[in-house]
Amino acid sequence: MLIVHLFVVVIILQCRRQVAEAIRRAGRPRGRSRRVRNRVAGLCTILRSPWSSQLWAVWALNIRNGYSLLLQYSSVPLRSC
Repeated sequence: MLIVHLFVVVIILQCRRQVAEAIRRAGRPRGRSRRVRNRVAGLCTILRSPWSSQLWAVWALNIRNGYSLLLQYSSVPLRSC
């Protein structure tokens, strides 16, 4: 399973430019929406690679309710102090 997840990370890294361009191009929004899309396009790869590794860790360590906890923690909005 570790090898499968490492392959997923490799695929994510290989396709990062195409995915970022697709996110930026979609609809050509203006103003705030455009800034949000550009920010998401830049962070997309940074967020997906560790998430794949975390999925593997939940499976390998057999963490009870690990997938639901991972989903819960990854959907919590970040707050600035």
